[in-house]
Amino acid sequence: MRTLVHLDKWLTNVAVAGLESSLPALAESKKLKNENLIVRVAQDLTQDARGTERDFLCKSLIETLLSISGLEPGVDRPVLAERFARYLQAHSSTELLRKFVSIHVFNVVWFRCCDLLRVEAKSNGDFVRTMEGVEHFCHRVVDMTWDAQKIKRPLTSSSANELVDRIAKRFCGA
Repeated sequence: MRTLVHLDKWLTNVAVAGLESSLPALAESKKLKNENLIVRVAQDLTQDARGTERDFLCKSLIETLLSISGLEPGVDRPVLAERFARYLQAHSSTELLRKFVSIHVFNVVWFRCCDLLRVEAKSNGDFVRTMEGVEHFCHRVVDMTWDAQKIKRPLTSSSANELVDRIAKRFCGA
């Protein structure tokens, strides 16, 4: 998963040089609202992926970055930069990488099974509880796999692919 490697490199750059200098090198990026800026960052980091895979990776990155920056619209760039810096100081880049992988695994799993779970749910409350259970399970699988693999940074394509393969195997019971 090259996106994970790109995200790792980008986070290292953010930690060293700050968010503002790590944003996409676009003339219009200074004019983008923060929500659009986050989308642009996600698009840049997923540029190697194609089709549905890119859509899922982009969605997962956007959700990850929005969870760090806050969900209220109209936050100005200095506040966004401060929130990123504060998060990285408090949680480390490694935690953000794990968060992204967990969100991504959940998005893929949920997409594949939500229709069946929706049909089987007796109520909206049951459906929400099931969704939360699936999300919790996905986070646990990622955490257990990450810990067992003893991920070292910077990530390489090989270590990222091995992580993804091991997560998939855990879901298949291997």
